[in-house]
Amino acid sequence: SHAVLGARSRHVVALLFAVSGFGALAFQIAWVRLFGLVFGSSVYSFSAVLGIYLLGIALGAALIGRWLERVATLTGFALLQLGLAASTAFAVHAFSGLPQRMLEMGSAAGVDWRGLLTAESFTVAAIIGLPCMLLGAIFPVAVRLLQSRDGGHAAGTAYALNTLGTIAGSLLAGFVLVPTFGVQGTHLGAVAIAVVVGLVSAAMAWSQGARKGLAPVFVVVLLLTTGLLVLTAPAWDPMVMSSGVYRPIMARRLLAFAGNGADAVQRGSAPNKLVYYREGINASVILGTDPVGQDLWLRVGGKVDASTTDMETQALLGLIPGALADSGARSLVIGLGSGVTAAAVLATGVGPTEVVELEPGVVAASRWFHAKGEDPLDDPRTTLIQGDARTHLLHSAGRYGLIVSEPSNPWIAGVNNLFTVDFYERVKARLTPDGVFCQWLQLYELSPETFSTLVRSFREVFPHGQLFYVWRGLDLLLVACPEDRALDRARLGTPAVRRILDRAHLPDAAVLASYWLGPLSSLQPPIATGPLNRDDRPVVEYHAPQDLVAIGRTDAGYSPVVTGAMPFADARPEGALFRDWAPGEWYLQRARWRVLNEDVAHGAQVARAARAHAPEVAAAVELEVQRGERRSRSALAYNEAIQALSTGDRPKARAALENAVVIDPENGAAWVLLSERRRLDNDMTGALIAIQNARRSDDPRVRADAESAAGMLAMAKLDFKGAVAQFRVAEGMFPGSARTYLFEAQCLAQLGDPAAAVDALRRGLAAVPNSPELAQALAQFGASR
Repeated sequence: SHAVLGARSRHVVALLFAVSGFGALAFQIAWVRLFGLVFGSSVYSFSAVLGIYLLGIALGAALIGRWLERVATLTGFALLQLGLAASTAFAVHAFSGLPQRMLEMGSAAGVDWRGLLTAESFTVAAIIGLPCMLLGAIFPVAVRLLQSRDGGHAAGTAYALNTLGTIAGSLLAGFVLVPTFGVQGTHLGAVAIAVVVGLVSAAMAWSQGARKGLAPVFVVVLLLTTGLLVLTAPAWDPMVMSSGVYRPIMARRLLAFAGNGADAVQRGSAPNKLVYYREGINASVILGTDPVGQDLWLRVGGKVDASTTDMETQALLGLIPGALADSGARSLVIGLGSGVTAAAVLATGVGPTEVVELEPGVVAASRWFHAKGEDPLDDPRTTLIQGDARTHLLHSAGRYGLIVSEPSNPWIAGVNNLFTVDFYERVKARLTPDGVFCQWLQLYELSPETFSTLVRSFREVFPHGQLFYVWRGLDLLLVACPEDRALDRARLGTPAVRRILDRAHLPDAAVLASYWLGPLSSLQPPIATGPLNRDDRPVVEYHAPQDLVAIGRTDAGYSPVVTGAMPFADARPEGALFRDWAPGEWYLQRARWRVLNEDVAHGAQVARAARAHAPEVAAAVELEVQRGERRSRSALAYNEAIQALSTGDRPKARAALENAVVIDPENGAAWVLLSERRRLDNDMTGALIAIQNARRSDDPRVRADAESAAGMLAMAKLDFKGAVAQFRVAEGMFPGSARTYLFEAQCLAQLGDPAAAVDALRRGLAAVPNSPELAQALAQFGASR
């Protein structure tokens, strides 16, 4: 064989090929992060990207073989690099449409996870298939250009150079480029690398006389195409890209809000406000809020890991094990999230506390969840460890009296290792003999088989302890502790705990009794023969992503077999656990909180047990159950009214509402809607009575609606000044209702004050951005003036 290039040219090509390898790995890391964010960061989404990447390289290398002698020139190398740049620049235009594509694929696949994975793989292939084939074709061309003696020597040299470039690319792209420039910025940076390599190669070819034919024309065309594609590429929209519609529950919520359509994800994401965004080393972190700034949510990799609407689990995950552990115990919290769990642990009076969080972006975002002076990271007892929890458990010194583990869901790649027998053994080795360990476990989006494996793996290491169930969130707390441990009521009565309870909308620490299911031994997994989840056999990591689709996309979103496996102890347990609760208080609080949250069946079970074990409160417990039954029957009548209104049957709707308030006079929502029906039927006295009853509600939103209804009643009586006053009261109580501002503006217009009407609409748009009704009304007022 003979050398294609001179020694000096080969040295330049060697450098260019190493740089090309750098760009190839930058592309791969950007693509893994992109598709993981949109499809969900499971082992399957990673495999889809890696599989298409390798398949494309193999096909490209195979296909170029028959033309290698013709293409293995500096011009051919340049055209392949510029073709890579153009094709990857074109791919950027598909990024913004991927969330919508994911929504459509998920809806079409239903519970068929194999069908969904196939559709995802074809989508990946459509976007990066051609660039991967070009990457594959570049390698044999580079080998031929680097050849000076035999082919084996050239291939070895090419492999060495390419490997050096890919190592540098993986390190810099993962640890520097993505955190600094983001996924799209890293991708565009790799496009620029391909352009530079292509241009230098073309310049070398031209300097050696290769200026004839169509090659120079192709170079110019590819350069112009790449430039145009980059300049017109859609901007990266964090709200859309992090919408998380790969999760069935998020897809359902978005479709319910925005409906079907080609831009459903865009429309569904538009009303939210961006508070913080960072594409970190490990995942993309976004902090957002609703249009009125009332609710805050934190998404990591597109999945909501914490929110102000889901405080119950976060609070109890810290309060329950914290109150069971010794006062002043050295503590460890695995996973920061919003920081509410860490704050709850600290509120129970523990000692030095270490919080381990892998992603720095989560640490920054958590700050928004806390008022000044209440951030757990500012507590002098707290030490933040930014790193891997298992590594910290292995290498840190000393033992802990309390460990709380709140990782993300086990279907996420890498999270499974916080649910294995090996992890639990490591935790046990670091606990003091009387230490407490609490593990969070989801019940939604899990099959009975996967749930059985998760429970068996925990009980393999921790057979003794207690079960607490946050039934409204379908979250299970597995608490491993000695049998003589008690929930310390004194430590649950501090002002710090009171703040946590208020954030979780819990009336008192006494309601903790209602979350207790029984001892760990009472939980019998539905399938007791499931395999253990181990580091060397991570069955959950491969089964849980399938469950996310097969179970999560059912109507309920969870398996009734799993939730049906939850035990429920009727009677107050013997022993230390609830020794600070008087028997009467225990039964009353357990029943009251259950029925208040529409769990009447379990409330009735507690009432029957109270008759046998606490007769002094049996009558009060039964009264609570009866109130709960009334609320349930009234809610059915209310829903019947809503259904009748949707079909236009107004008489039936009013009859159902009248029935709802007779069944339960405390149904404030029914009173509000009934006031409207009575007013429209010209029953002004009846409408006023309904409003007065609605004002007695414990729900602040219902009371705000009652004031708005009073404003409507005043409008019907042509008392526009009084109506304005009522609407402003309603706005002060709940600023997020667009209708209230619309009605206020109408009244002000009737009073001959269009400037004030415009001001009301502008205040409404400030409180409810992107409201089409308010925007349209404001435009009409402006046109009429």
